[in-house]
Amino acid sequence: MNFFSESNIQELQEMFWKNFEKSLLDLKNNEHIYIGLSGGTSLNYFYEKILKNFKNIEFEIRKKIIFVFVDERIVSLNHKDSNYKQIKDFFLGKLIDQNLINQDQIISINYDIENIADDYFSKVPYIDISLIGVGEDGHIASLFPKHILLQSKEKKYLSINDSPKKPSHRITISPEMIKDIKYGFIFFMGDAKQKALNNFFDNNLIYKDCPAKLINNTKNVFLFTDLKL
Repeated sequence: MNFFSESNIQELQEMFWKNFEKSLLDLKNNEHIYIGLSGGTSLNYFYEKILKNFKNIEFEIRKKIIFVFVDERIVSLNHKDSNYKQIKDFFLGKLIDQNLINQDQIISINYDIENIADDYFSKVPYIDISLIGVGEDGHIASLFPKHILLQSKEKKYLSINDSPKKPSHRITISPEMIKDIKYGFIFFMGDAKQKALNNFFDNNLIYKDCPAKLINNTKNVFLFTDLKL
């Protein structure tokens, strides 16, 4: 694991960008580069850094990037709870406005069909690079502590109808999909995440107690925090 703890946000952003850019370069020969994004505000510093530097990525890499979502709330795309809306308003829409990506490079859910999770998995069969924020309870994506979905052995997107956080109906990457992520970037940002960070490093706890521990199954892990252990 690569662990970065820094109270200076600008320095933390620089460390993130250095490793994110290297990850893209390592994947430059892929046909597509799927980047999984998380909702919530804790990643905004890092989306901001990508936005500022995206134009410096060589064109042959930029055109291969596909932005996807590690989880999504089953609401319309213009709903205030939609991860798509939040991230597009703050980040992806500005890349489009600058002609750095096009709309086809963003894969959103089709919330009007019955099997939303299966449909999304047919479009997003894997994730190369994930940017995942951690909740106060240690959840990642929509995988919550002690939830039955943590027992799933399916390598696909899963449906959840009883999320502890509203809205209750969502889709999420499964624990098995997390194993195939090549570069897992995970973020514990803000004082409210101190307990989650402590639990992440507590060897007496397992991933069912702190789902963020699932990221340790990825091939390359980069942990960023403005907190101290």
